[in-house]
Amino acid sequence: MGLLLVVAFAVGARLLVLNARGIWFDEAFSVYIARIPWDEALQQLRLFDPHPPLYYVLLRQWMRLGTELAAVRAFSVLTGVLAVMATVSLGARLGWRAVSFLGGLLVAGSAFAIQASVEARMYSLLSLLVMLATWWLVAAIHRPERWILWAGYAAGTTLAVYVDYFAWLVLIAHAVYVIAYQRGYHAVRLGFLVATAATLVLFAPWLPVTAEQVGTGRFATTWKGAMPINAPLNILGLTSFGGYLFGLGGYLFPPARDSGWQIVPILPFLVLATLGGLPRDEERQGEGGLLVLTWAIPVLLLIAASVISNTWYAIPRYTVFLQPAFALLLARGLVRLVPRRRAVAAVGAMLIVALNLSVLRVSAADPRFQIFNWAGAARYVEQGWTVGDVLVFYPAGGRVAFGYHFHRPITDALILFSPWNPQLSKEEWAKTLPPVPNLVRGAPRIWLVLTMPVSPAAVQALHERIESQYRRVEVQNFQYVWVFLYEKRSSGRTGPP
Repeated sequence: MGLLLVVAFAVGARLLVLNARGIWFDEAFSVYIARIPWDEALQQLRLFDPHPPLYYVLLRQWMRLGTELAAVRAFSVLTGVLAVMATVSLGARLGWRAVSFLGGLLVAGSAFAIQASVEARMYSLLSLLVMLATWWLVAAIHRPERWILWAGYAAGTTLAVYVDYFAWLVLIAHAVYVIAYQRGYHAVRLGFLVATAATLVLFAPWLPVTAEQVGTGRFATTWKGAMPINAPLNILGLTSFGGYLFGLGGYLFPPARDSGWQIVPILPFLVLATLGGLPRDEERQGEGGLLVLTWAIPVLLLIAASVISNTWYAIPRYTVFLQPAFALLLARGLVRLVPRRRAVAAVGAMLIVALNLSVLRVSAADPRFQIFNWAGAARYVEQGWTVGDVLVFYPAGGRVAFGYHFHRPITDALILFSPWNPQLSKEEWAKTLPPVPNLVRGAPRIWLVLTMPVSPAAVQALHERIESQYRRVEVQNFQYVWVFLYEKRSSGRTGPP
């Protein structure tokens, strides 16, 4: 009965905000990849996306049920709810029956997990697979002679790494756990080694594409720029109560301010999680240590990689797949804080959930929550569209998100691919841009759609290139999506107005 209530709550919490935010570029890209022929999709993944293919393969099949945004996002709702159930199951597998339901409740009501469960991306699926792989690992450790359990672990980790490369960080965390806590158990170490080797072998067919993605710099160009110094703090804020409060960043928008004092509201959650990870005398397998390592090592590795490479890998929302492990630590901390009053621990968990839901409600009212209003931009262009108009998109990714909402057939569109380098001057940018007025073949009007990330110097160079033959008529801002309308100048007039 308790599990049904937790699941029902998880479903309701996600459905309430399913359409609270319009589609944004990453979601539109997911839909785009799931729609196009597979050979073309594979080429797109090689060139433009730093992810393995499994999520897109599954989404392609799911979209047979419907292609409306709510229907597409429902796949993430399903996997997010299944991740709640997997959290409860893992807690019970660890022998923490009182903790398991509270952990599931905390994931069900986590503002962080809810937002990942209502976007058409792979993070809720990854969260589910990480929990399942960890469940199989715990089961195999308790009965290492049963190779079927190690096969389950290998299957879980293989599916996870085919969904997102970040799953390899969890495998590293599990390896550290086996080395640290299972040194005296030869059968465990052997089973883990064989299962890991099986994962590597099963992943081998995708390695050439991975090598190509790395070789072309796909990873470095996707996470542009150095990691902000406040990123680790925002990871903790999102994980604890959904961020946003006290000037912390939200799921899709940056912090309003930076302050060392922002650690203060996060500290109680860290204390509870630490208490949940401390070993007990009767623990032989270091169950608390497993969850601590499963959550902490991927986060620390992402931060370290960001610092060393000067590339921002530790984007806070990308750590959402670790939320269930942190939730179980919180739940265990609450139970251990008041060991003989489990009702008090349940009240504490409900208060944390209430805080998360309040943060989600307040942040959803913030204009920054609608980070890209592609629907508004597309509607605006459709209302003003005339025969012969041309669309120009910069950067290229805007075409995918805009096209999801633009229902007119686009016969003429120019997509600009320019290198990302904020250090380039306007003159240097101008050299990289194609002759836009010539490429649109004398169209009477140009609709220029700009979005982030763009360099101000690049935008200025692009405007000047277009305004050599066109004059700017109007401009509209749709929350980080800018639409400029240009009309062709009369013959004999050149230069800006």
